[in-house]
Amino acid sequence: MYDEIDFYTCGLFEVKIGERNFYVDKENRPIADENCKCYKLFYPSDVIAFEKDGKSGIMNTGGKVLIEPKYEDRFRHYSEGLFVMRDKNRDEYVMDIDENIIIPKMEYWGFWCGFSDGIISTHRGYYTSKGEKLELQFEL
Repeated sequence: MYDEIDFYTCGLFEVKIGERNFYVDKENRPIADENCKCYKLFYPSDVIAFEKDGKSGIMNTGGKVLIEPKYEDRFRHYSEGLFVMRDKNRDEYVMDIDENIIIPKMEYWGFWCGFSDGIISTHRGYYTSKGEKLELQFEL
């Protein structure tokens, strides 16, 4: 039936038929229509990045679309209600679930993985989840 069954998490199996990746539940029901290609399950949340007609969007593990597929940029990371988005040049920015830009684009892999306690690490310093740059000074 499937060419590959990759993993099970958050109540879903990641499966592949040909070039199409998607998720099915325990009853083997796809959570998205056949025109969607799911490319990232943001574990342990219930948020999945998908592509439809060449555009990226977000759905939950129940298949409900949270962000319509209208972005050419890809959803790369998700944590604490924020997404790191990456364009084709590998420049990145942070956007929230309401599609507000929190931190504007930074050149080439600007964001290091993950957020913690409302702090976002970048190669240009640290930011709050509201986009405010933190000025940190340490004494040794």
